[in-house]
Amino acid sequence: MFRHFQTSIDFGIAASPNGYWLKHVIGNTKSLRICPFGQVAILPLITLLLARNFVSSITPHIIHGVLIIAFFLSLLNTNATVYLLPIFLIEYNR
Repeated sequence: MFRHFQTSIDFGIAASPNGYWLKHVIGNTKSLRICPFGQVAILPLITLLLARNFVSSITPHIIHGVLIIAFFLSLLNTNATVYLLPIFLIEYNR
């Protein structure tokens, strides 16, 4: 969703920061709503969530710590928070 989903719905409540890595589209044009940093940062999170099923050394404490960091980073872009909300809710109740 972070890398391919294009929409014209914008949940953004703050202005986009300057710079290439944190710049995201604001307005009602159909495009990706996640900045390049978010598109790259989601890959390690997905890898970790998948790897925990195969690697026993990944403890729930590590997963919770990474999800807390991901939550605070997703607050930079409200669209990212909305997209990750189901993951946060499922992992919180796990």
